[in-house]
Parts: sequence; structure tokens; C-alpha cells
Amino acid sequence: MTEEQKRILAEHEAKYMKYMSDLEALGEDGFTSCSGNCSSCQSDCDSRQEDQKTPKKAKRIVAVFSGKGGTGKSVITCLLADTLQRMGHKVAVLDADLENPSINYLYGNLSRTSAEGGRLLPLEADSGVKFISQGNVEADPGQPLLKYGADIAVDALSFYLNVAWPEDLDFMLVDMPSGIGDVPLQIGTIIPFDGAVCVSNPSDLADYLVKKSVGLMKMIMIPVVAVVENKAFLSTDAGTVLLGTDPAEHAAAVGAPLGAVVPLDLELSVMADFGRICDADVPELRELAELLAK
Repeated sequence: MTEEQKRILAEHEAKYMKYMSDLEALGEDGFTSCSGNCSSCQSDCDSRQEDQKTPKKAKRIVAVFSGKGGTGKSVITCLLADTLQRMGHKVAVLDADLENPSINYLYGNLSRTSAEGGRLLPLEADSGVKFISQGNVEADPGQPLLKYGADIAVDALSFYLNVAWPEDLDFMLVDMPSGIGDVPLQIGTIIPFDGAVCVSNPSDLADYLVKKSVGLMKMIMIPVVAVVENKAFLSTDAGTVLLGTDPAEHAAAVGAPLGAVVPLDLELSVMADFGRICDADVPELRELAELLAK
């Protein structure tokens, strides 16, 4: 870890501890609408920081998260990034799930990235989205990443700071690791997020776990813009079959606005398996993309 990385990590850990100490003063539920991004805020609150130390690498930085594995979080990250790109925005994806990277696989690029001037060069999907993934850095993709949580969070910070991202990015979507452990906690307090999108499935089990991750985001002052209920229905010749119960009820159960309801689609699954996720068009995500672009 460089001295600059140590300094930024220490600052954001101190910021998180300050947030935690202030929770009782934030209201009965302990939550606030503050994003922690003081550069675009006019409020004169006690937590205001005039000098935001961590640089913004895009106009809007969005965390895509889930408290449960297998919800399709990485697929939704790519689909949402490609939708924004097709809308004319310049988009990047940072795969912060270092232990289980999949963005490079979904985009069909397993090659190792190169470096220039001491910084890694992002790769480019066929859709034009720039991305970086641990899968493009590790020497042997078949071997597990044996590191402690703090070290993994520092590596994610390195992907954010030490990659030659284009300077004119409109969006950076960060594919967060699943769960509510120390890695998503530290990443959430290091990268200056503007908001977050939750990915879930319409089931009580998913609600039980995802609600915890929504709570984590609120605790570290990252506004949850919407929840995507993924694999929620199946379209057949006989009509639409709901897989589970009403997605709106599940969104309410986890405490986030319903942003999109995405079907279980065999063709989409095949595209993902063959690294052609950028060929997919999921119109159900268009409204959410437009919301993020407002």
C-alpha cells in the first residue's frame, strides 16, 4: 500500500466512525439522505467536509450491491452499464468483487491488462464500456485470492485510483462484493459514491439477507436509489409466470424503491455464458437508467 492509499484509507475510516457516532442524532431509524458527497451539497451541517480528498473518477459513481450471492448482481451491472452507454453516456465498470470476479467473463475478455506510466489500462467491452476486473490482473484465474478483508479493500481502492480511467466519464458502476462484511464496508467508505442500486430476487430468503445490505448502505450514507428484482418472472407462450410473489412487496420489504423487474431469460443466460452480455437488450432496465441519468 502506498502512503497516499494509507492516507485516504485512514481518512475514510475516520469518516465512517464519525458517521457511526452520529447515528443516534439522525432520527428514529438512524438513517439519513446524506450521500457523504459534500462537493455537490449546499447544507451547512456539522459533518460537512469542504475538501473531499478522494478524487471523483466519474460524474456519478454508483454501487451495485446485494446482500445475497446468486441474485445476478454482476449481470445487472453490465446490463445497466451497457444501457447507459447506448443512451450516449460514457460509462466504466469497476469490478470490486475481487474474490469472485466475473465482469471480465461476462464481457468476454479474459486477457491480462497492461500498464502505462505506472497505471493499469482499462479494457473495453464491445459496447464501448471501459472496465477493470481482478480476472484481468491475476496470473492464474483458477487460484483463489488469499488475502484478508482489509487488503482486498485496498486492492479495490487501487482499481479506483491507479487505473487510467478516461477523464470524461459520466458514470462509473462498481460491482460490489456480496454480503455485509468488512470488504463492502471499507469499499463503501473509500470510494465517493453518489448512490447505490440493490439487486435482489423476489423471495423471502433474499429479502432477509438483502435488507441487511440495504441497511449497511444507509448506515454509511450511500443513498439506495432503487432495487432491481431480478429473475422475477418467466415469459411463456401461455403468458407470464411470476417466479415468487409480487416484486413490489419484496422491494418494500427490503426498504428501497422498486426500480426494475427483470425476467429470467434463457437467451440472456446463454449470452452471459458465452461472454456476449453486451449483445443483450433488457428494456426493463431503461427506466432505471434514465433515473440514474437525471
